Amino acid sequence: MKNKGFKFFFNYDVPFPDDEKSALLRVGKACLESEGITVPCAAYLTFTDDERIRSINAVHRRTDHSTDVLSFPSSAFSPSKTAGHNQELL
Repeated sequence: MKNKGFKFFFNYDVPFPDDEKSALLRVGKACLESEGITVPCAAYLTFTDDERIRSINAVHRRTDHSTDVLSFPSSAFSPSKTAGHNQELL
């Protein structure tokens, strides 16, 4: 099962090795396949530093610390369900 309508949009606030960018695409495609996603969709990824993550946390989560990952889904998925169970929202 392939999803040809999937797009990645990357933003790099920190240095990121060019030779590893293709690995990100492979990981994304593998995630889609494991979830069974077949509808066109997109993911926006930003690679940044602790200072910016901390700032985003302060604004959106009202917490004053950095985290490894922040995720902001564009749709409200059903509780305990993943994108593969909510393709109508993608």
